[in-house]
Amino acid sequence: MVSTQEQVAVLGIGAMGHGMATSALRAGITTIVWNREPGATQDLAGLGADVAQTAADASAISNERCALVRATPRVDAFLPSVET
Repeated sequence: MVSTQEQVAVLGIGAMGHGMATSALRAGITTIVWNREPGATQDLAGLGADVAQTAADASAISNERCALVRATPRVDAFLPSVET
């Protein structure tokens, strides 16, 4: 595993978000996760992910952001809070 200074925020922990976060953690990348339903992040926290309380919090402390959210209304609900 290679240590890196990169920090990635994975916003939306469904099937794809979970896989992406798991892969980032296995690669040694600091990973911040957020999901509307916090229970989805519990096992990732056990793997070493930092769990953010809001999408904006996750975005603010990461170098890179990946949003894996389906349904336009859900995206519209959180996107303004993470724009930089």
